Amino acid sequence: MDITIGELDKKLTSDIFTENDPKQYLEREETLKKFINVCFNHSIQLVEMPHKESEKISFYKEQRIKRSLKRLSDYVGYLAHQLDKEKIVNHFKNQGIIPISNLDIDTSFIIANSYYGSIKYDLFWIDNLRYYDALNIATNNFKIEDLSSYLPRLLFSI
Repeated sequence: MDITIGELDKKLTSDIFTENDPKQYLEREETLKKFINVCFNHSIQLVEMPHKESEKISFYKEQRIKRSLKRLSDYVGYLAHQLDKEKIVNHFKNQGIIPISNLDIDTSFIIANSYYGSIKYDLFWIDNLRYYDALNIATNNFKIEDLSSYLPRLLFSI
């Protein structure tokens, strides 16, 4: 979904709900804004990191970066369009007895399109990679040498 910088800035800086509104509406608004910023930060990292690490970017990495940037951009557009009073209210009306406010927040998608999760370390061929480790790798908070612990089981399955 396309969105302009002006539209995005307005949505991120405007409050839709107040403390007088139902708590889940306010939490949904805050979560959408938070994840828009997370995606934006990962996009900046995709652009900056390859240039910090080397002078020449391989064709493969360049194509993966472009693909990830497009995917994150589309996801930011989707999240921003959900940042609407009527859509947030309807989001909860359409749920069952126990509402789950953020079914469409996809951290796996963000990891799969992050610099460390997709470009520097192409992780998703390791099918037994723990989600927690994938999160830490995507945020560069993981010693990559520790991936060797996954290799014996992976080699056995191959």
